[in-house]
Amino acid sequence: MRHQCNGDVARTTEQTTGGVVACAPPSLRTLSLAFPNPHSGDAVTLCKTLLKINPRNPRMLRSASDSSRPFHALLLFLLRWAAVELAFGEEGFCSASLFTTDSNSQPLYWKVTNPTLSPTHLQENSKSGLPPKDVERFVFVIQGSAVLSNNSGISHKLPVDSYAYLPANVEHTLKCDKTATLIIFERRYVILEDHYPEQIIGSTDKQPLLETPGEVFELRKLLPTSAPYDFNIHIMDFQPGEYLNVKEVHYNQHGLLLLEGQGIYRLGDSWYPIQAGDAIWMAPFVPQWYAALGKTRSRYLLYKDVNRNPL
Repeated sequence: MRHQCNGDVARTTEQTTGGVVACAPPSLRTLSLAFPNPHSGDAVTLCKTLLKINPRNPRMLRSASDSSRPFHALLLFLLRWAAVELAFGEEGFCSASLFTTDSNSQPLYWKVTNPTLSPTHLQENSKSGLPPKDVERFVFVIQGSAVLSNNSGISHKLPVDSYAYLPANVEHTLKCDKTATLIIFERRYVILEDHYPEQIIGSTDKQPLLETPGEVFELRKLLPTSAPYDFNIHIMDFQPGEYLNVKEVHYNQHGLLLLEGQGIYRLGDSWYPIQAGDAIWMAPFVPQWYAALGKTRSRYLLYKDVNRNPL
């Protein structure tokens, strides 16, 4: 794990068993994050981030890094989309030549790896490049819209709450004429012999509600549960006062972004108040639990690795 903070903040490196430690530099800084890959054991830094950080707000970036809480990291980026538009610098970073724009300033782009979670603000007249070789990509639209095109000239418009899954090494581009905010998950595809995933275009409201025995939340899965797919994306809805009836412990790691509402998230023995725009990464086998607070629905988007032997 590395942090790189320019200027008067020294570089720091700290390793934890299960995740990330994030610094809170006093102005617009460059921040590098890395998560371990449970399938390969590596921790490849794919991300450099431009963030406007308020050093007097400790909730801007926070993680559990002491020895009593080594297995999870909480990244509370508090992405207020209007504020995101202002957080531009002269330099934008990503894992590959992902986005170009005709605007004078580069788009804000941040990414954490394997799984990567990338709320991505695209300016007008922006377009994407490709992820690295053998890396699959999932795109979810939060604000605005984007157009997905393949090398055959077929295009799909992606409005709010729509999504696309692109298998590894599929040629494609994402374009937007006006500003848009997307979530991008990327991970190196784990090959399973004689199984091949297909490109998927969909929208949240067209996915069926699935049974959740013993639970009260509403669940939708955005990808097929069949063997070719090595991860899935869940959309989970909680009404105010609803909560998970069990504390979950499992080998799957999670990347989570709270899309609506607010609540309390338990990770291990720690309790975190979260609200829309906050992101969480949970390592395997961390006890976890959620309760919805406030007066409106909570909705979060959850990454989950599936269908592969974690060893």
